[in-house]
Amino acid sequence: MSDTTHPMEAHTRLGSCLAKAASALLALVTLTAGCATGTQGLQGPATVGGIDAPAPATLTQPVAEMVAPARPRGTPPEGIRIFRGDGTPATWDEMLQASASARVLLLGEIHDDRVGHETRHALLEYLAGPACAPHVISLEMLESDVQLVVEEYQAGIITRDHFMRASRPWNNHAEDYEPYLAEARRCNFPVVAANPPRRYVNRVARLGTAGLELLDPRALELLPPLPVAPPTDRYRAAWNALMGGTSGGSGHGAAPAAHGEQAERVADPVLKAQNLWDAGMAWAVAEALRVHPVARVLHVAGAFHVQDYTGIPDHLNHYAPEVSTLVMVAYPVERDAPFDPEAHGGKGDFVVLTYRR
Repeated sequence: MSDTTHPMEAHTRLGSCLAKAASALLALVTLTAGCATGTQGLQGPATVGGIDAPAPATLTQPVAEMVAPARPRGTPPEGIRIFRGDGTPATWDEMLQASASARVLLLGEIHDDRVGHETRHALLEYLAGPACAPHVISLEMLESDVQLVVEEYQAGIITRDHFMRASRPWNNHAEDYEPYLAEARRCNFPVVAANPPRRYVNRVARLGTAGLELLDPRALELLPPLPVAPPTDRYRAAWNALMGGTSGGSGHGAAPAAHGEQAERVADPVLKAQNLWDAGMAWAVAEALRVHPVARVLHVAGAFHVQDYTGIPDHLNHYAPEVSTLVMVAYPVERDAPFDPEAHGGKGDFVVLTYRR
């Protein structure tokens, strides 16, 4: 959730994050409960209770205008390495061909991985092409309650300054996410603010799913249909591993997975919040497929939301079971580090190893 997440999708301590969020609120730095973390490890941060995400960009920060990339359009940064999920080396062209055959691309990122961002930008540029083959851009980094603001900005109705004031963009929006919006403007692609509002996800983290019962019907329109499916056993196991223990985060080893209704009963509120976050993004993708039946949907989220085909893929299989989906996850590693079967194996259809600049 997402996931500084999806990362930044660094292992986060809930108490520390809550304290930072409280300080930020008191200082009136941000309007939502959020705290930034550094990136540690491959999976990125546990986005706990809707509060671990990059802080909104402040008005004192200059908003960089998008500039033409130094690399040719549709070509990736030099030095990245591409593998299939089983560790077999693959080429950029092979990944492009596979992507062109899928209706949904779920692109998992480590949020401060600049080379990874440029790789995903290049993928979109290639798939859109000069003729602007139809796509929908769906982003974890924008919450569903700012959808109108996004559409006004994309249509040129409001200025970038007002967009930055009203949309609560992440600190790295200008460099890393504005390029998606710029390509969408070039091609008149729809842009979906896919994340459930953090204030409601945070409410589930504090109160469990019962915390949604008092929401106004207008608020419920910003969420996926309730109740959402409970987290799968595989997702619960990944969450336990990320949190360092049981779903309650005790640090004493993962508890045996529960099943069905029992799993929903024993799931702690923070896991339920994470599950709502994933379901909301999957619902946004499914709705984009319904509204735009000939377009490919490209959804960008923190790696934990999509890797191992759990999280968003779990819920998307429920909302749109027949859709063809490709999962691509990028991880920054040392330039000469090999593909690690334990860390990278099975994370997606394609795993891109990038590097820190």
